[in-house]
Amino acid sequence: MRRLSSMRARLTLLVVAVVALPVLTLAALLPGLIRDQLLTQARQRAEHAVSGGECAGHLAGIADPQGNLPETLQYTKSCAGFGENVEFAVPAGPPRTVRLNPGPDRLLTLWPFADQPESRLIRVLPGNRYTPLPPGEHLSLEWAQRILDRWTLGLLAGVPLLLALAGWLTWLALGRMLRPVARIRAELADITATDLGRRVPEPARQDEIHQLARTVNATLTRLDQAVIAQRRFVADAAHELRGPIAALRGELELATTHPGQADWPEVVRLALTDTVRLQDLAADLLLLAQLDNPGPATGAEIDLGNLIGEHLAARELPAHLQRSAQLPKLPVVVPGRAAALTRLLGNLLDNAERHADRYVEVRLGTEDGHAVLEVLDDGPGIPLMDRGRIFEPFARLDDARARADGGTGLGLAIARQIAEHHGGRIWAGRGPGARFRVQLPLARQDTPLPAATVFRG
Repeated sequence: MRRLSSMRARLTLLVVAVVALPVLTLAALLPGLIRDQLLTQARQRAEHAVSGGECAGHLAGIADPQGNLPETLQYTKSCAGFGENVEFAVPAGPPRTVRLNPGPDRLLTLWPFADQPESRLIRVLPGNRYTPLPPGEHLSLEWAQRILDRWTLGLLAGVPLLLALAGWLTWLALGRMLRPVARIRAELADITATDLGRRVPEPARQDEIHQLARTVNATLTRLDQAVIAQRRFVADAAHELRGPIAALRGELELATTHPGQADWPEVVRLALTDTVRLQDLAADLLLLAQLDNPGPATGAEIDLGNLIGEHLAARELPAHLQRSAQLPKLPVVVPGRAAALTRLLGNLLDNAERHADRYVEVRLGTEDGHAVLEVLDDGPGIPLMDRGRIFEPFARLDDARARADGGTGLGLAIARQIAEHHGGRIWAGRGPGARFRVQLPLARQDTPLPAATVFRG
């Protein structure tokens, strides 16, 4: 729950930060905008107060260099005239009305509005007359300052409250959104290997959390199936191992109970047979476990035609069987490991020779950019309902394909794993007897093969 709360807190802080950026920017700019608006209104009121005839009022000294508002708004009234430029000085003293001095220096002496210890030169248009506001007549800016203060106080109090409200609403919304995730996590924590049949609750709303719950349940289903298959495999392996071990023990116990009556050469032969069966079974189990690791096979480019020909030439054929091979003259090259592909072919031939009546046939061709290997026999065949189950470990069919016919029960399962490991697949097809087809991706093909070597069905 700590990780969930941490994610919830991080998302809340992120939302507050996103909201705070524009809010604080607006809070910083808003007092200045309000101040400018208030001064504009003050100017309009002042100019309206001094306007008259063809003269227009102009403000003088509204704000100091720091931008603070003065206590009063002082302004003058100017009327445009004609003539040369005139300079006039503003010495300290009480305000009074002055006019242009018509002297040769064209200077105008003007008393200042406020208490200023020094005089200053001001350049004005020729022929202008400046009339200072009479003493006691001024426009106060206290109303503007009060409005500005109220806005500032409102921003100082409102911005933190707004950010706190945004954080609180986000925290509640995230808590409601993540509540199904907490239930899924709690249910997953309670599920163990002994009760994989349980599933996490799926929210009614069709959103991402609903998809997450469905994905988790699908994963639990696959895991449950894998565990069931693993338990069945372990039980079957134990059963297969128990048979030769029990037979070996019984033979040795019987021989040691009556040592004088025992046929020791026969005892040794039977014990050796059971030992070889145990060895083969252990080797197949180890190989199947190794092939269970997913991933494409890496290796050289293998010419399947040469591989099949060499394997058939070195393989002994039971006396009651005939064997034929239909191989193309041109190379059929696939990527992979020669030893693994030889094992695949050998397992299919072992199965065919074990159940064939008179003949076994091997075919090789191409189809849609894949190499196609077929192994056929004239035995009892495989029922349609069992053509998928036959590739499971220790899967045995009744009657003709019973355990008494030999084999470890892992040959076809290993063949399937090798085919999938090489990027291909294997399946049981239609035929008078058993017909196994293996499809592997081609590495290259120098020339298209004759149509007679392309098999379908």
